[in-house]
Amino acid sequence: MFMPTPQPEATPSTSAEVLSTLIEQVDAAWQRDDAATAVRLLSAGLWPLFLDRPAELRRLLVPVPEDAAPPALLLAKRFALPVLDSPARIRLLATRPMDAAPGSHLDAPTDQGWRVAQRMIAHRLRGELDEARDVAQRLRQHIEAESALEPAHLPQFLAAAYSQLGTTELLAGDTAAALADYRAALAATDGDAELGIRRDALIKQACVLAMEGRLRDAEAALARAEAERQPNNAYADRIRARTRLARALIAVERMDESAPQVLASLDRDVLFEFWPLVVLAEGRWRLATGNPASVMDLVDAETENRQLPAGSLGLCVATFLREKAGEMLGMPPTMPVRDPASLPALCALGAVRALITRADPLVAVHAARSLAQRRGIGPSVRLEALLLTSLALQRAGLPAEDRISGAAAALARDEGLWRPFAVVPATVRDEVPLDLPPHLAHSAVPAPPPAVILTPREQEVLTALANPDSLAQIAARLHVSVNTIKSQVRSLYRRMGVSSRHEAIAEATRLGLVSLPPTA
Repeated sequence: MFMPTPQPEATPSTSAEVLSTLIEQVDAAWQRDDAATAVRLLSAGLWPLFLDRPAELRRLLVPVPEDAAPPALLLAKRFALPVLDSPARIRLLATRPMDAAPGSHLDAPTDQGWRVAQRMIAHRLRGELDEARDVAQRLRQHIEAESALEPAHLPQFLAAAYSQLGTTELLAGDTAAALADYRAALAATDGDAELGIRRDALIKQACVLAMEGRLRDAEAALARAEAERQPNNAYADRIRARTRLARALIAVERMDESAPQVLASLDRDVLFEFWPLVVLAEGRWRLATGNPASVMDLVDAETENRQLPAGSLGLCVATFLREKAGEMLGMPPTMPVRDPASLPALCALGAVRALITRADPLVAVHAARSLAQRRGIGPSVRLEALLLTSLALQRAGLPAEDRISGAAAALARDEGLWRPFAVVPATVRDEVPLDLPPHLAHSAVPAPPPAVILTPREQEVLTALANPDSLAQIAARLHVSVNTIKSQVRSLYRRMGVSSRHEAIAEATRLGLVSLPPTA
């Protein structure tokens, strides 16, 4: 929900007595049908009323005549306050024109900016992240064009706009851009605590940092937020809820004993836009405490009626949790074998897992190592990629690399990052020269079975076995003798540790080496 355009003379330090007197005067003006006086008083008191008496402000705005309202009151009455009230109003904001006719009540530069910003928010609330990012680009252009004007209320507009731009980028999956926008919001209101914008930007920044495993920076952002003014308005509940979310993400990554209580305290209704972070925190904790089946249920329930655009944070979180839970349950990967370099960091972890299970281990080693070295990824993904590199080396029958295990140990020590060690086999964890907390003495993940690496001819024979053809038919199709096929099948059985065609097909399906043909 966006804020109305503030008035320069309004200050957040307005006393309760002054506000009470103002409310009485506005009520008296409405009672005697003196709209001009009521509008004048509301214009002067709009900012402090929004800060400290939002419910009263909403009530006082109801009689404001739209044909005579100043731009700030018109925006507050029409759009800023009711933006989250109903799907119908959100739909209205997503479809109404962003441009106002010259000379209208909405042709001031910042009023135009509010219209563009709220259009972006409306698309975001509808899950239309591609459209939201398109509008975000227009908002950035508007900010660049108007920043040179520097009216008295521009800092608040810039701070609120950048904060909302950051949330759009976060949900679209670009955490680096989100952090840059949150920093811009802080810079726009340096030394100014109005509406809790600084506190909110710091809290949202802490959420992103904690999600990425930058735990010390996240805790520093939370400490800075505590020093900022906590507003007594509609934003207060959201700021408190996001604060608990940031603390939950940190507690999960630290494997802190308080994590279950913090997770249980999360207000999912207030955090509805930040649902991917809520699901990530809850899912990571369930995986780390050995409950992967419930993670599948969690992801299915949370994504059932949501749009998940390509590259979005919601899709990446769902993919990451499903793949990791599947690994712990012994299920084959659902992601196709592909180069992780083209994927967002969380999705790339699932792609590396698919390579370890299905492809040449040397290819998996290279992919895991490349992900661990990718610029801009957070410590959580980097640490998991380092541990996956060690796993891939084991699967390839190669010796452990001290450089990999040493980097993992240093990263864990620097951030106090313990969760990734709870979701890898003990054989991988034991290679890291690090004293883990006592409650991580037992890994939640069993050691995976040895990799099955097939030659192209063996893969061809295995694929043929998955069909109902006889060995003679397979031999004819492959242009070899039946005895040659029998010899290749026996060799294939030995490689896979099975003794029959049915067992070979079942094991190959589990490992993702073949897909069963559809039945009639």
